[in-house]
Amino acid sequence: MALLLTVLSAFNSTHAFAQSAGTKEESSNIVSYTDRLIVRPILIFPTLELRIVSKNDPEKEDDSSGISYNPQPRLSAGAGLSWKGWGFSISESLIPLNASDGSQEGKTQALDLQFFSYFRKFHLDVYYQHYSGYYATTNNVEKFRSDLSLTSAGINLIYVFSDRFSFRSSFNQTERQIESSGSWLAMASCSFLNISSGYSLIPPEQEEMFGTDSGYRGGKYKSISLLGGYSYTFIFFKRWYTTLALLVGGGWMYQDYTVAAGNVEAHSLSSKYNGRLAFGYSGEKYFAGILSIIDIHSTEPFLGLYRRKGEVVTVTRMTVYGEAFAGIRF
Repeated sequence: MALLLTVLSAFNSTHAFAQSAGTKEESSNIVSYTDRLIVRPILIFPTLELRIVSKNDPEKEDDSSGISYNPQPRLSAGAGLSWKGWGFSISESLIPLNASDGSQEGKTQALDLQFFSYFRKFHLDVYYQHYSGYYATTNNVEKFRSDLSLTSAGINLIYVFSDRFSFRSSFNQTERQIESSGSWLAMASCSFLNISSGYSLIPPEQEEMFGTDSGYRGGKYKSISLLGGYSYTFIFFKRWYTTLALLVGGGWMYQDYTVAAGNVEAHSLSSKYNGRLAFGYSGEKYFAGILSIIDIHSTEPFLGLYRRKGEVVTVTRMTVYGEAFAGIRF
C-alpha cells in the first residue's frame, strides 16, 4: 500500500515581524496567524513521472513522440495541524483512481515523503520518493513495466525578495496577504535520481533512433541547480486569492547510466523548472483552496545551450504535488 507523508513547517524566522495572531506585520500587507491552532484536512494527489526522448527524433517536441512512464494514479487523504509556527500533516493513500479490481497486476507501489518549511524570507522543500511499477505509453499504447522503479530525492531552497509578498498565505494559511503583490525569487537546488529497470526502456521499434544510447535501462543522476523567477498573488473580493510562481534555470549534472554497449559516465549541463499555483479563500477563521507544485528536471541543457558530444537520450523527471484543503483557525 502506498504511503504519503507530508510534513509542513512554518518557522518563525528571526527576521519575521509578527506581533500577535491575527495582526498586521510591519510590512502592513500581511496578517499573521502563527499563534493560532490551525486544523487543515487535505486531499493529496502526488506523482513521479519519467519521459525519455531521442535527440534524433524529428518530432521530439510533439506530445506523441518519445516514451512516457507514469505510475498508477492515487489519491490520498489526511489532515494537518500547526501552532506557534510549527506544523505537520500526514496522509494515507486511498484506493487507486483507476482500480478496476482487487488484483495486484498493474499496481504501483509508492513511498512519497515530502517536507515543506515556510520562513518569512525562505521556503524549503525536502523530498524522498520511491515508486515501483510504471505504465509505459508510446504512440498512445500502454504497457505495464513492473520491473521499473524510480527513486528521487532532493532539496529546493527558495528566497523571497519582497516583504509584501507571502508564500505562507497561499500554501499553508498561517498568514493572509491583504493586497495584491509579487516578488522576485531565487532558488538553489540539489537532487538525486535513480532509474532502475530489468531491460531496455526504449521500445524495439525506436531503438535505432537512440543511436549509441540504444538499450537505455536507466542510471543515476546527481545535480546542482540555480534558478530565478517571479511570483505574484492576486487578491480579489478581499478574501479570495490566486498565486502563480515560476522559476527556471539549470546547473551541473553527473550521469552514470547503462545502455546496450555498456556503462556511460559523464558530466553535463541540465535544466530545471519549478512552478506553483494556488487558489482559494482565506477568512479570519475559515479557509479553503487548492494548490499544485510541479518540479521538472531534464538532462536537456537549459535553452539547449550545450549538449555533451555523443549524448542522444534525453531523460526528464517530473514531480507533481496537488492538494485540496479546507480548515479552521482557533
